[in-house]
Amino acid sequence: MNDGFLKPEVPDWEPKFREKFRGWVTLYEEINAFCYQSLPSELSNLSIPQALCWTLFLRSMATFQTILIVLQKGLESDSKSLLRSLLEVTFVLQATTKRSSFVEEYARSNEWEERKWMEKWNRINKGKDERLQFGRTR
Repeated sequence: MNDGFLKPEVPDWEPKFREKFRGWVTLYEEINAFCYQSLPSELSNLSIPQALCWTLFLRSMATFQTILIVLQKGLESDSKSLLRSLLEVTFVLQATTKRSSFVEEYARSNEWEERKWMEKWNRINKGKDERLQFGRTR
């Protein structure tokens, strides 16, 4: 039986990976620790841009950690996909801090995507989902 990356031998790769790339792993762990130490212990009365930045930063940290976990398992191509995701979050974070209008634009883009999804769902189920009938009469 072959269990792919879930077979028992896979965890043995992790110590070998950490040893082979000790310098990089140490740097990775130091960056991770620095990021978490830079977070305030309490948040209150956040503006919408601040809340978005906070959320995106936490998401980027989770992705950052996941990249190392996935690399340790030998999944290099998957780690590259995660790296692209991390870069996308970084671009959104920077735009949030550079342009005051970006937060509203970002929120509207999500609403537009949700509306398109709901319109598609409404076409698929032929208008049977009453929650999507936006004041239409039957």
